[in-house]
Amino acid sequence: MNIPVFFDWTMMVDPLHPKRHVFRVIAGGLTLPNYGYYLKTDQRSKDLQILYIDVIRGILELTGLNEANAKTAAKSVIAVETALAKMQTDQLKQELKLGVEQSPEYVNATQFAAACPGLDAESLFSQLSPSHPIGQGEDNILVDNTDFFKRLSDFVAFCSHRPALDKPCSTTAAKAYFRFRLGYLLSPYLGEKFQQQGQNLMALLTGVSA
Repeated sequence: MNIPVFFDWTMMVDPLHPKRHVFRVIAGGLTLPNYGYYLKTDQRSKDLQILYIDVIRGILELTGLNEANAKTAAKSVIAVETALAKMQTDQLKQELKLGVEQSPEYVNATQFAAACPGLDAESLFSQLSPSHPIGQGEDNILVDNTDFFKRLSDFVAFCSHRPALDKPCSTTAAKAYFRFRLGYLLSPYLGEKFQQQGQNLMALLTGVSA
């Protein structure tokens, strides 16, 4: 089961070499539909962000946190997701400035790990496919947005050295984010109360009552 945190991945037919498959890594990690939901500052967006924090808190309480800890953790979750949103929009701004869209890159596991040392990529790829490790001996990893992953690598590495700070870059915040993503993405399988929180989020986005 794929529970994407920080970024997503998929196996797909290579668009340039259709006789083989590639492992595609994609900028992601957001729960709301796109980065604009986190970064816009108009009143409607601010109101939605406040309501979204309440949904996060509700899911975290269902995972076992008490009300006070869930409230604190919810703020950490949205701070992490906002940091991820900014990483994505920073790349878009750079592309618009240069007038050139970044093309996907083919790399092997060693090259990806060298570019993104904070992600422990070689270990991740070997665990995802133990019998035939991804990116070993061939450039079969397709990276959609290399700059995003470099920023993410720096973010994760910085988090690992700030274990107890209540900031987006801390292991405490990252754990809260992982906990929420697990509860939210598995909510269809975890019973009515979890499902209701998912419906609450859809109601926020669509304006239709859950």
